Amino acid sequence: LPLYRANTLLTKEPETLEWIESFDKDDVLWDIGSNVGIYSLYASLHGNRVLAFEPAPGNYYLLSRNIEINDSDEKISAYCIAFSDSTRLEAFYMQSTDLGGALNNLGEATDWQGEEFDHSFKQAAVGYTIDDFMDNFAPSCPNHLKIDVDGIENKILKGGKRVLSDDRVKSVLVELDTGRTETYAEAMQVLSQAGLQLAEKKHAPEFDGSKYSSLYNHIFAGP
Repeated sequence: LPLYRANTLLTKEPETLEWIESFDKDDVLWDIGSNVGIYSLYASLHGNRVLAFEPAPGNYYLLSRNIEINDSDEKISAYCIAFSDSTRLEAFYMQSTDLGGALNNLGEATDWQGEEFDHSFKQAAVGYTIDDFMDNFAPSCPNHLKIDVDGIENKILKGGKRVLSDDRVKSVLVELDTGRTETYAEAMQVLSQAGLQLAEKKHAPEFDGSKYSSLYNHIFAGP
């Protein structure tokens, strides 16, 4: 899986790479759901500072190793925490503990479509709202946020309403399932109320006709 993620970097989500390439050199990216860090690394090579967040322990290990191997510790700060709509100690339900794996969820064993799954492992996790994380630790404010967490994007957005409304936020990329009409509408409403407008909705052609055909990367731009 980690090798697959490296080998498909240029083809799986070309719209994400184009988005990163549009950043100004001194911009700060928050990569929420960074997995093993391929997009965090890409942004760091572009000259950006990155805060990378990944709660799965195996993926966090590889994220940290990838930062070390690429000598990127001055550019990328990695945190083994999750985000949601409240700050609390929580359980992180994992379908698989395979390195580089995804499709896990914080708080309940439901997948990106809202369907229950049989978890193979339940990991203790620290969950924050974006707003509480900013208040508690005063990190660099994100100029760009990437949110790809397989199911609770709407909750994460709800927990970051104040940060999303900050004039320093230039853009947000969030992967959303257009087939989940209620959670999709909720996510779109939060972003709209924050003054962010949809600029692009796209996925690679390989997803057309697959079980992931309703998943799109949505890129929102600030005023």
